Amino acid sequence: MDQRSTRDRPGRPAARPVPSSVVAGLVVALGLVGCESTGWFSPPSSSASAATEGPVVTDLRGFRIDVRRGQTFEVRLPSNASTGYRWTLVDPVPPVVRGVGIGRYEQGRTDLAGAPGIETWTFEAVAAGTGPLNFEYRRPWEPPTVPPAQRAAYRVEVR
Repeated sequence: MDQRSTRDRPGRPAARPVPSSVVAGLVVALGLVGCESTGWFSPPSSSASAATEGPVVTDLRGFRIDVRRGQTFEVRLPSNASTGYRWTLVDPVPPVVRGVGIGRYEQGRTDLAGAPGIETWTFEAVAAGTGPLNFEYRRPWEPPTVPPAQRAAYRVEVR
């Protein structure tokens, strides 16, 4: 193993240690950014809710979506386009609903590069009955043998 420091390497500038006050300031700043509402689980904005007359689902846990026939609803899933991951619908859309807006990505409310956002899936209830909506968060180029990073499962009940 080479024991030389970066100062001994020709053509490379010497590395400077980062002061601990700078590191502490970055940790605090990043913590504050993470605590503010960046779109991960924020309530729907007034402009988005005006377009959807039914429920807006922002929970990744198993959830029942109860809607009336003719009503539209949204499933909003936390996403980060800069990672290469995106949400995919695992099974076909059940016959009780039809896809209206599939996987529209919205950048989070920040100007930081790589910040998370929301992927919005909009559906319309077209027939009475029940059906599953199952999503997986994965990179499209990876083989199906690679497990998804996250899953979200919903049961749609149309009255």
